[in-house]
Amino acid sequence: MAWPPCGSGRQSRKCHLGKGQRWLATRPAPLLTGPRTGYANPGCYARRSNDCDDKLTREHFITDDVLEAISHNGKVVIVEGASWQGKAQRSKTVGRQGLSTRMLCHRHNSALWPLDKMAAEFFRYLVKDQLDIFKYLGNDRRSEFSRGFVMASGPYGSSKSYGVPSSQERWKSTARLHTGFD
Repeated sequence: MAWPPCGSGRQSRKCHLGKGQRWLATRPAPLLTGPRTGYANPGCYARRSNDCDDKLTREHFITDDVLEAISHNGKVVIVEGASWQGKAQRSKTVGRQGLSTRMLCHRHNSALWPLDKMAAEFFRYLVKDQLDIFKYLGNDRRSEFSRGFVMASGPYGSSKSYGVPSSQERWKSTARLHTGFD
């Protein structure tokens, strides 16, 4: 029996199967609730929405929970291709706190929190699956498992080209994970 990923507890065919046996996903709930503010905080990355508050919060470029999931010992990640790295610098080990700045207002940061949790859960499963595959293939050198990401622009930041469901489309990152053994 297949259970749907939405968490409804109903069988998939009773929850999300439409006409012609097509899989239907429910529309995600709005991220921002309450009346629009009409304010664009100059320091908020989402200021074009004109729906900010006046307090900026410290936010990681990539969700802190995702950084924890891909980090070595929960502390550091390997960064490659960031704009602040020189062209000669191939990769750098960076602490998780070093990958944050004040870039979102409190309203937008709070609204994105559920998506941050969803993304972190996805990456935890991804890393676990990668490690299980390596173990199955006879390569169980977990201490050598590379955990980092490559900063990228262009098609890596567009989830539409990969057919990702709409709730995941809202959580976009310009990072491509580097998973595997070097």
